[in-house]
Amino acid sequence: MHADGYVAVIEWRFVEGGVGTGGTATAWGRQLVPLLPDEEPSPWERTLVLADSGGGITMTVDPRRHGPHDARRPSR
Repeated sequence: MHADGYVAVIEWRFVEGGVGTGGTATAWGRQLVPLLPDEEPSPWERTLVLADSGGGITMTVDPRRHGPHDARRPSR
């Protein structure tokens, strides 16, 4: 995982599970810096910054075993 960008400005605290552990996870997230310089985000804006992260902190299947592949060509 890269230690810069989005990952560096969001604090995650896991209640259960975690990144890379497989299965579901429960976590609290907190934005550490404003999205725009010198502008304090509203609670709604902070929620939206974290809203799309759910799929990134939980894996119900192993992506190395389930996912797109090119082992055979699609039928016509």
